[in-house]
Amino acid sequence: MSIRQRKDTGRWQGRYTGLDGKIRNKDFDLKSHASEYERDQIRHLAAGTWLAPDAGKTTIAELHADWTQTKQSRKDSTVRCGQLISLAKVTKP
Repeated sequence: MSIRQRKDTGRWQGRYTGLDGKIRNKDFDLKSHASEYERDQIRHLAAGTWLAPDAGKTTIAELHADWTQTKQSRKDSTVRCGQLISLAKVTKP
C-alpha cells in the first residue's frame, strides 16, 4: 500500500491490495485525494466491507451457466428457466 507520483502523467496514485490478491490503483490530481482513497480502501478491507471494483458485473446468464455445470440433474422447469435467462437481455433503466 503506497502513494506514488506517476512519472508519465505527474498524477498521484493510491494503491492497495484487495482481498483477491490483486493490486489495485487509482489516479488523482492531488496527493491528499490519493491518500484518502487508500485510507478508505484499507478501512473497508479491515472492516470486512470491501467490494471488488468488478463486483456486480457478472450477468445472471453467466451465473446460471456456471451453476448448471455444477448440477448433475435438473428438473425440466429449471432447464426451461435457464433457457429463458440465457435469452433475456437485461438493460439498465
